[in-house]
Amino acid sequence: MNLRSLYLFFIFIFIPIFLFGKPIINYLENINNLTYSLEIPVNTKEKRDITKDYVKIKTVKKSLTKNTIIESWVVSFSEPVTKELTTKLNSLGITSIITINSKKTKTAVAAVGPFVDKKIAKNILNKIKNKIDINASIESITN
Repeated sequence: MNLRSLYLFFIFIFIPIFLFGKPIINYLENINNLTYSLEIPVNTKEKRDITKDYVKIKTVKKSLTKNTIIESWVVSFSEPVTKELTTKLNSLGITSIITINSKKTKTAVAAVGPFVDKKIAKNILNKIKNKIDINASIESITN
């Protein structure tokens, strides 16, 4: 036998028999003892009417929440959206800039966010302040 025929013998005969031989032998030995897993076993001990055990459940009116307060956080800048600001933020990987009415200055300013967690907003603020020199702060937004 040359090396190629020995290689083919191991790949196509020996390895499949080694991997699948035992399950095939078990299947052939227990072919009459197979159980079908889709059959649901019947409870022969006790048969009772389950509809009598439950009383009618009273339905409760759904209570609608009228006032929902949602608080989120943004990193606001002291200036409105300008090309210089967008290029600085794009260099950091921040591509979406929104405009909000600042509570402090009562004017429209640029902001990044909104963030649900205040810690995330602080992390973004620290990264922005470390990389570029800009006046920024965290503001909360509620509906």
